[in-house]
Amino acid sequence: MHARGPGGMLGPMTPSLRALAWSAPWILALACTNKPEAPAPKSGSEAPPKAGAEDPPRGGATKPNLDGHVFLAQKVTEGGKPRALVEGTQLSLSFQKDARVGADAGCNSMGGRYAIEGGKLVITDSAITEMACPGRLEQEAWYMKFLLASPTLVAEGDKLVLEGEGTRIEYLDREVATPDLELVGPTWTVDTIVSKTAASHAAWPTPATFAFTADGKVTVGAGCNGGQGNYRVSGKELTFESVGLTEKACEDPLANELEAAVYAVISGPQPVTWEITVDRLSLRNKDSAGLDLVASKR
Repeated sequence: MHARGPGGMLGPMTPSLRALAWSAPWILALACTNKPEAPAPKSGSEAPPKAGAEDPPRGGATKPNLDGHVFLAQKVTEGGKPRALVEGTQLSLSFQKDARVGADAGCNSMGGRYAIEGGKLVITDSAITEMACPGRLEQEAWYMKFLLASPTLVAEGDKLVLEGEGTRIEYLDREVATPDLELVGPTWTVDTIVSKTAASHAAWPTPATFAFTADGKVTVGAGCNGGQGNYRVSGKELTFESVGLTEKACEDPLANELEAAVYAVISGPQPVTWEITVDRLSLRNKDSAGLDLVASKR
């Protein structure tokens, strides 16, 4: 999370501010629920109905089983009007079998524990990674604030809807929306350069691409130079072998930055780890630096 500094710019939060930001919704909830108990009914009168766990959850008669499912946002509105997302980003929400929840808005990832109480999604013990992602932080802060405000939740089949304070997000189960692609087949285009502490995006003069074939060949476009070589896959490890690039001079600073990042992946310490989530491929070295790529539209 980030706080606004002078001039409205987003800057990194101090640890104390970050802790306050994530705990504030729960402090407020505690203050609002710390009310004196209602007086006991007079003798002979009917006791008032109990509220709480016995009440059927709003939005459905039974609590939905979300464990093991990942949902991708299909439609986002505020005040009944569409809210545009940053290009190349996707809002996701994942539920694990140990009552944990994860969320992503295109850069950092948030995790915590969840429960469905009174038809609302309640997230506690939340934490978020702290990579700097220019152009995406405002969207990320908005999404996390929405989730931590305990929106109402309605689930039906493969669909999930969260709604609260004028914002409505309609999701679809990832397996239905966009099943995971395979490494071989798509042309993968570099979308993000990832270092230990930051993720950068730019309007590179020429995109960098990777294309893998079933016979172990890979074609690499580094943005300025390009070439071919071999690769091997073993589980979640991918090894690039003998990938040679041309040696054309790249005068544009952004082109040089992109090419250096690509070169570090294909010619740096091997193997690198790889993972595909829907239409995105991540390549990481042992220091967790590397590239994020997106599959070309077919």
